[in-house]
Amino acid sequence: MTRIFWFFVLLSAAGCATGLKSIESEGPVNLQFKAVSGREEINQYRSSSYYEDFEEGQLVREKHEIVDFTIRSMVKGVDPKDKSIVVEIATTSKDGLVDLHDLAFPELNEVLEVIYSSTGEVLRAGDYPPTSVFYVPPISLPQEPVSVGDTWEFSKSWIGAKSGALTRVEIASILKGIYNCGPVGRCVEVEISGHVVFPTLDESKARFNSELWGRYLYAYEKGSVLWSKVHSEEQFLTKSGRKDIWSCMVSFLKEPAAEGIKKAQSLECDPKAPAPAQVPGI
Repeated sequence: MTRIFWFFVLLSAAGCATGLKSIESEGPVNLQFKAVSGREEINQYRSSSYYEDFEEGQLVREKHEIVDFTIRSMVKGVDPKDKSIVVEIATTSKDGLVDLHDLAFPELNEVLEVIYSSTGEVLRAGDYPPTSVFYVPPISLPQEPVSVGDTWEFSKSWIGAKSGALTRVEIASILKGIYNCGPVGRCVEVEISGHVVFPTLDESKARFNSELWGRYLYAYEKGSVLWSKVHSEEQFLTKSGRKDIWSCMVSFLKEPAAEGIKKAQSLECDPKAPAPAQVPGI
């Protein structure tokens, strides 16, 4: 089974402690991926999943998996011609047994160099093949400037490293608001919804249902995700039984400390709880 975490996402007492100020009169904004050479960030993550296996209608197995980990990312360079961005990503701490490769992150002490286009497309991800989950971009960015209420769609396919199954994620995003986020400048709140499909699944033998939803706060002038939380539900049905999975992933920017959103610095992430109606602090 896949973990639906939405690959997202590359906020300390010194951070912004008050509610963010909404910018009501802002026109269309360009959300192209931007970065400053030499910029370093530290982000904290938690992934939590519940699994329940049923046979003949009876619960026979259940499991809860949780992993906390810290990601350090550094912008190694920005091409002045095509604006492509080279980012070095490393996992510096990990508490839990979950394979971080399943979540499209490097394992503990692994360093991954990723090249992004100005639209956020992954052009290269270390030595991983283009068919791997590492080529799914961390966030979906619109190709054209957008205003509050505008929507855009995104889809990306990959081949599971363990299952070998062709997998595709389909996401719809809506721009919910534009805010002044202090030291990082302006940021946007984006709400997402979608699902994952297995295009080659033989539905005469099995069925797969998936739903995911969440939101994130993106500082588009710095190219930084200040906070994100994504929930998902999956169900895999066969003639002999079914597997239910509830998952949640949350992240926040820990350093630079002055750029964090203080009220959003929590790793609380209950997979079976409702997704947040807004970004904490807004």
